[in-house]
Amino acid sequence: MHPAVAMFLVMFGCWANVVTLEMMTTVHPGCGNLVTCSQFIVIAIHGFVFTMKCGTVASKIPYKAYFMMVGLYFAASVINNHALKYGIPMPLHMIFKAGSLVANLIMGMIVLGRYYPRHKTVSVVAITIGIILCTYASKSAPVPPPAAADSAPGTSTTADTTTSTTPSTPEHGAADMWYGVLLLVTALLLSARLGIFQEVLYRDYGRHSQQALFFTHVLPLPMFAMLSSDLLHHAALFSASEPVVAPLLPIAVPRLWLILLANVCTQYPLLYCTLVSVEGFYVKYEVIPVKIAEVDALRADNMAGQHEYPFKLRKLDEATNQRIATAFRSYPNGFQSANHFGFKLSGTATEEQLKAAYNYPLDPRDIWLVSPPKNGNTWAQEMIWLLANDLDYKGAAQPLMPNRWNFLDFPLINDADWEKGFFGNLMATKPEALEGAAPMSGDPNRPSPKFVKSHLPLSMNNPDLLDTCKTFYVARNPKDACLSFFKHCRLWKNHDFVEDLESFAELYMAGNIFETPVVPCIVEAWNLRHHPNICMIFYEELQRDLPGQLRRIAQFLGKSYSDAELEKLAQHLHIDSFRKNPYVNMTEGLAKEMCNQGEGSFIRKGVVGDWNNHFSPELSAKFDAWLEKQLLGTDLKFVTKLYICISSVFHLTESCTSLTVTLVITLRKFISLIFSIWYFSNPFHREHWIGSLLVFAGTLVFTDPFKLLTPAPAPAAQKVKAKAQ
Repeated sequence: MHPAVAMFLVMFGCWANVVTLEMMTTVHPGCGNLVTCSQFIVIAIHGFVFTMKCGTVASKIPYKAYFMMVGLYFAASVINNHALKYGIPMPLHMIFKAGSLVANLIMGMIVLGRYYPRHKTVSVVAITIGIILCTYASKSAPVPPPAAADSAPGTSTTADTTTSTTPSTPEHGAADMWYGVLLLVTALLLSARLGIFQEVLYRDYGRHSQQALFFTHVLPLPMFAMLSSDLLHHAALFSASEPVVAPLLPIAVPRLWLILLANVCTQYPLLYCTLVSVEGFYVKYEVIPVKIAEVDALRADNMAGQHEYPFKLRKLDEATNQRIATAFRSYPNGFQSANHFGFKLSGTATEEQLKAAYNYPLDPRDIWLVSPPKNGNTWAQEMIWLLANDLDYKGAAQPLMPNRWNFLDFPLINDADWEKGFFGNLMATKPEALEGAAPMSGDPNRPSPKFVKSHLPLSMNNPDLLDTCKTFYVARNPKDACLSFFKHCRLWKNHDFVEDLESFAELYMAGNIFETPVVPCIVEAWNLRHHPNICMIFYEELQRDLPGQLRRIAQFLGKSYSDAELEKLAQHLHIDSFRKNPYVNMTEGLAKEMCNQGEGSFIRKGVVGDWNNHFSPELSAKFDAWLEKQLLGTDLKFVTKLYICISSVFHLTESCTSLTVTLVITLRKFISLIFSIWYFSNPFHREHWIGSLLVFAGTLVFTDPFKLLTPAPAPAAQKVKAKAQ
């Protein structure tokens, strides 16, 4: 779904949903259960057909967990609807729901023992005060009595008169309203507990939002039997409303049934777009698994002793290598194909080097990162090393990453002839640049536990790797990876790409750049993602929910950290801090000599969807077509943008916890509130305005926008220079 379409659906859904709801509750204030039941039925039918494929798709989450979710969700929905019977004005009903942010924060501290930064606590205080003001203003406002037509069962209704066999409903007073407020508080706490429950559930089983949407609407349907008398009563009242001629239908339909239909139709896109915003906008491709059966068979034969490397190096044709040498000035010998899907390495790489990498010694204490280039590897290296080493920030203060990580395939990607010329010249002109420089390939003799990075496909690493070592695999959407790779090759002299992005993308799609093609590499890992020793991470997930991903990585490593410790680590890993960290950005010494001036820095933007600022429409379309041809068959997804409608706040907070989701829903409700006031001319007093401004300001503070404008403190550069001296 295009982001603009989703944004329109959210905005239109907010307006249309609240307008149609108030049109019904103005006539029959107690019709909430009928509205909710109708929404549940329609969404359940849609989910059964399109999500569960008429029962042929298995649930990804245990049914026991769904029943718990359903109980909380059903109770919160019914109690919310019941509160409308006690004279709760619709503006107060919507503003009060903003308190879900407060309730969720409190539940997070109580249930999860979560720590929240000061700015989030301040925002909650502001929102709480705003809700109290709005509650007071609504209490002071006169509340009109409910329509006579919505009396209790036993009432007979005609078009002009209403007679009842029970006493007429009196006008709601202050006591009734405070009882309604109590019901709203109860529903608020139940909703907050549901959010916490879902967060923990999705953390353990993964986010399956469409299945959750289906089960949370189909399982409660039998519970509506307890409300059958109320449902039948209001169905009769709806049927007794004045008939109108329905569009496209030659018959007259009761007006309230048409309004209910409109309400149900607007509820689904609203729910769907909120879920899409929580999940991120995925470009979903079907994927064909890479056929590596032959490789697996060879591996099975080589489980003892030294493994025979199962592939042969093959030179590319002369025309292709001539094209490569023209585009990459540091590759006079072009590239070679090194495996069954044409993985490219330097033209000077040798089979002895490949065999050495294929038989790299393993130790169960070692930790590996296997990933294509420019997929967020350096970012992942820093977080993995710190999480594995008890957050040793002092130990992480090393001049270059090779002091902590071995770069397995570095000898395979550089042209040996270029290296001789470059380093020979550097030794003659600037020998000081080579002093104290650690080899990029790291020290293979350092004791375990070692940290090893490899850009080689899993099928080209040691066959015993996954059965021996904990292994991480980072994947990124190919569009952003291609752009980042282009910038990387323009920056580093050992690649020295001299053409434009269009040319680079053509070579990237053709698999004629070193350590490409990347898609078959990712699919190899995707097919092995259920192996207990592999942890697959998507770069976009790190961007969207860094604390959650840090917790997941820590659990994979057998480590446990508090929320406060993970929050500190997330700040350390923030892109601004990371970019200014000379220990990882490699801005001094030899690294500086190897960079082309004016081509940016090693750590760049760290933005999801930056390709959109650089790809032409023609290149983007060509790239998409190429991906579709590359991928068929499974449910592998690549995130190409973090457009999230109103939920752009997710990108600001860098977290997708239940608290952040609640914040997004709060903003959505304020949009509904504004539309409601404008459409129905509801009274809106000064206290309402002040309260709303406080809620809005609190929401703004929650996102901490000032952090985005204030440069993060840079690590002590003087210490680095002093250390180098």
